[in-house]
Amino acid sequence: IGDVAAATLQLVLLGVAFGAIAMFLGCWLGRRGLAIGVTSALAVATFLLDAFSPAVDGLGWAAQLTPFYYYGEALPIANGLDLAHAGVLLGIAGVALAGSLVAFGRRDVRT
Repeated sequence: IGDVAAATLQLVLLGVAFGAIAMFLGCWLGRRGLAIGVTSALAVATFLLDAFSPAVDGLGWAAQLTPFYYYGEALPIANGLDLAHAGVLLGIAGVALAGSLVAFGRRDVRT
C-alpha cells in the first residue's frame, strides 16, 4: 500500500506542476483557452521527449528536462517515494506559482 501511495503522490505532484504552469500562463497571457492549449502541448511534447529520448543515441540526457522523468524514473510503484524527484516537481510548481503571482500583480484587472 505504501508504494501505491508513493506512486499516487508522485502523480499528484506531476499534475500540480502542470496545473501551476497552466496558472502561470493564464496569468501571463490573460487568455484561458490559450493557456490550456499551450500547457497541453507542453505536456504532450515533454511526454514524447521522455518516452523517445532513450531510443535516440546521444539524446538520453534530454529526458531529464521533462517533468515526466521526475514522475516515473525512480519507479515509485516498486521503490517508494523518491524525495529528490518529488522535490523537483514541487520546485517546478513553486516557481510557476511564484511567476503567477508576479504576472497577475502586473495585470490590469480593473477594466
